[in-house]
Amino acid sequence: MSIIFKRRKDGEESKAIRLIILFLTLVFLGLIATLCFTVREMDSSTMEPLLHGSGSDPTCSGDILLIMTRPLPEHIKEHSLVLVQFTWSGKTVETVREIDKTEGENFRPPGTTNMITIPEGWCCIAAKDPRGIDSRLIGLVHRTQVKGVVVKVFHGGCRTAANVSD
Repeated sequence: MSIIFKRRKDGEESKAIRLIILFLTLVFLGLIATLCFTVREMDSSTMEPLLHGSGSDPTCSGDILLIMTRPLPEHIKEHSLVLVQFTWSGKTVETVREIDKTEGENFRPPGTTNMITIPEGWCCIAAKDPRGIDSRLIGLVHRTQVKGVVVKVFHGGCRTAANVSD
């Protein structure tokens, strides 16, 4: 190392090495954070009062969600908020829903009266608003359709006593 760093006093070389290691560590952590997390604004009102969406009011901002984009199967569990992708009316929809039921539980598929046991790797998603698109309309969702798990909610503007549950 003395070829790279001219030694002026004892310890200056080790201080420079520590600074380089600190810098590389910060770069590595930044890269991990970029690859494993995303930040989204909730735009739909179908999860109120749990999550506030910006909806049609351009003066309001929805809640900000920190989402882990590479969830492990054990992160996809009952009551987790997840970023899920599915097809509805020929369009790909990506939205946040709550995991309602997971594998091994009973579920009634849309349009039937028969109950089935949810197979491994599948789950039910639920919107808080009865008009929201969820497993009541689209059926079961596979684990591969879960694109992320919400790890933190930062409540945005335009939240009133009427739409705040916490």
